[in-house]
Amino acid sequence: MFKVFQVGEESEFIVAATSEEAVDDHWERIGGNDYYETKDAVPVLPINLDAKAKFEQEDGSYKEQSFRDFIGNDFVYQGPQVICWQE
Repeated sequence: MFKVFQVGEESEFIVAATSEEAVDDHWERIGGNDYYETKDAVPVLPINLDAKAKFEQEDGSYKEQSFRDFIGNDFVYQGPQVICWQE
């Protein structure tokens, strides 16, 4: 089972089993304490899969949809991964 977490000050959205797994994934990608003193300092927020947001499409347009719809019904969780980010 997976959840979506909003992680970091630049807001990466990471699919992970736990918030700790999401933070570890984020921490590893950004170079650890170059940005935060400790992993405990990394902001993390669970996201409701049915929450709606505007997601950029392949053609550059934006479509409002839920995180569940964006991920897709055929998504198979195989470990933490970034699915999108907010700038």
